[in-house]
Amino acid sequence: MKIFATIDIRKFEDEKFLSDALANASDFRKKKYEAMNNHQGKLQVIANTYLLNKCLDELNLNEKDMDYAIEKNGKLKFLNAPDIHFNLSHSKNMSLAVVSDKPVGCDIQFVDKADEKLYDLVLSEEEKNLVVEGDILSSYVGASTASPDERFYELWAMKEAIIKKDGTGLRDNLADVHDDNVYIEKRFLKSYEIVEEYILAII
Repeated sequence: MKIFATIDIRKFEDEKFLSDALANASDFRKKKYEAMNNHQGKLQVIANTYLLNKCLDELNLNEKDMDYAIEKNGKLKFLNAPDIHFNLSHSKNMSLAVVSDKPVGCDIQFVDKADEKLYDLVLSEEEKNLVVEGDILSSYVGASTASPDERFYELWAMKEAIIKKDGTGLRDNLADVHDDNVYIEKRFLKSYEIVEEYILAII
């Protein structure tokens, strides 16, 4: 079971929307929100909190009632709902939350111009061929018409989701991180005729 949702963080610039989200947030998440010292960061925190609540609602749970603890690997868990796992991510103007009955990891990436200097740091030779040549590497990859930038961010999001599920943090050997079972999806935000593309990954 995996329940996930995304949202445009700019919705929380509306005072009523923000106020309602904060009213339904746990003290733990409120403190995280208040500790952020920049506007974008605050919006991302409250958006993740809102989405977590939205996912938990499908299980008849409320984030406001959750007690948090930090595991040895740094991942957060619910003390009063130990069988419920969750993970959060955000990038630019989109936030993502996922809830599952098993350990879970997720990542979301805004699709921008990929820095080719990163290829050697994070991609295996096979993955570099996928990005540059457009070869279909495996079933998780989108249509063969995807741009090199899209293919790069698919792989980047995949690797981040795997690492976050394991709770291992960033590794030196990112090129070795790979799993064909990662769910990949594209999502879009449109504002004033500007369309932003995002890649989300969940495992």
